[in-house]
Amino acid sequence: MPVVQLVNILTPCLTLPFQMDLTMLTSFVSVPRISAGTGAQLLELLVTLYYHGYLHMLFCCDTGINGEVAIVSYEGSCIVALSAEVVKKLSMKPTPVTTKDKSAWPPVNPLSSNDTLEVQVTAFVECSQPGSSFLDISLQSTTQKPLHNTSIHFICGDGIVLVKTVIDVVVSDVELWWPNSLGNQTLYTLTANVNGDASSTMSRRIGLRTVRMVWEDLPSGEEGLSFYFEVNGVPLFMKGASLVPLDVFASRVTVNKTRFLLEAALEANYNGIRVWGGGDYMPESFWDLADELGILVWQDFQFASALYPRHKPFVDSVKQEVSYQASRLVGHPSLIVFCGSNEAVIDSNRSVPASDTSGQLQTFTSDLTVLFDQGVRQALWAVAPNTAFYASSPSNGALVDKPDQGLFIHRYGNAFDGRWGDVRHYSDNGDFSNWNSFPIGRLVSEYGFQSFPSTATISDALNVSELSFDCLEMRHRQHHPHDMSGNMFVANQIKKYFNTPTIMEMNTTTFFERFIYLSQIVQAF
Repeated sequence: MPVVQLVNILTPCLTLPFQMDLTMLTSFVSVPRISAGTGAQLLELLVTLYYHGYLHMLFCCDTGINGEVAIVSYEGSCIVALSAEVVKKLSMKPTPVTTKDKSAWPPVNPLSSNDTLEVQVTAFVECSQPGSSFLDISLQSTTQKPLHNTSIHFICGDGIVLVKTVIDVVVSDVELWWPNSLGNQTLYTLTANVNGDASSTMSRRIGLRTVRMVWEDLPSGEEGLSFYFEVNGVPLFMKGASLVPLDVFASRVTVNKTRFLLEAALEANYNGIRVWGGGDYMPESFWDLADELGILVWQDFQFASALYPRHKPFVDSVKQEVSYQASRLVGHPSLIVFCGSNEAVIDSNRSVPASDTSGQLQTFTSDLTVLFDQGVRQALWAVAPNTAFYASSPSNGALVDKPDQGLFIHRYGNAFDGRWGDVRHYSDNGDFSNWNSFPIGRLVSEYGFQSFPSTATISDALNVSELSFDCLEMRHRQHHPHDMSGNMFVANQIKKYFNTPTIMEMNTTTFFERFIYLSQIVQAF
């Protein structure tokens, strides 16, 4: 009997709001998946505050299935996912840095033409019945020139079987994939087929490149660790922004809109994008475009700014989510790291008063460890053991992270320390011209200041000639955590740097369009 699958082809999208206004690069928050019911009857729901009016968005929740739904029928076996990790054949560890001369750091160890790359392929094969099967794997260039063909025998069992193989390629025989400004974005086609059945074939594009998150001792005995990324042995200075959903109605997001966003990022000299953990996972169209344009992607798993449960049914569902997303995304050369969450670590701390002696902090920390350090990390190890993982943003990362031993220990402490991990910086009332006030970090994952969207964007919904910066309509769209002070923060910063009228005189219909423009200048500054 044929097996029938009901497949939801999800098309969530994370990009910038307001019709590509690059004006709202602020921090964002979500709430947890909610467990409803008692005993074994649990309903797990994913609810993100992005669609619940946080900061700048409308309170408007999507309902129902987002994307196309397909019925897939097959007999025997069906490939449900195909992933590929690319690693250097020999150790990726660079020569230890012993010099005290900072000008010689970080070290540059580019791949040589004699190096060999391992393409570690995993096919996720769903079997309808047990039996002996063959998996054919091929790797071709865009001109259909075959680079490798192999056939693997495996035994089908119940459920999904992971069929793995390794393809060796010499660097001199291929073209490497590079981020934009460093080289070409050459892509290859990886194809898998079960038992020669055309209906059981899956293909995807991959790039041949190595990526390493370099987290090592610093020169001159400085305290802390480095935190940068290396592609093909070349260190990178990351430049980019965090992405939130492009539209409050996900179904209105199109490939053209996504392309417009990424090409705009390219023109702004971005080489990286962080997919923020409080919205949605990106669709294939986004990843394909990132691969083509050479934009590196930091992927947060979709957990943000909340405390999450640790009961087994919930953790098991999270593991399935991680496994699915990793199997879908590993192979895209633009992917450089998975991050466990956005702000889950700092929320476990700031949710407990400093004077608390009830043991809540220990409970929250234990919950965090079970869900993220064990659940998420172990699920990722099983699917993508060589893909970089960062515990949470911001955080101090891992004290121990050894995939070969299945050991992960988080480095707890002040998540904003900056010596061991990433940092963030927001200062609504600060002096933006005083760079000495900014925190020094190895990697800055978020920073910025809000501005108003462009006049053309506001005009789609409101009559601009009737508005002022702190009118009821603008207060309604202002979701700054500090009550309604967000508009005044913007006004005060404009007043600080420009020769403008008083705050009261700026809050007029005649000054509104000028206020919008100045708010964007301040935000860019």
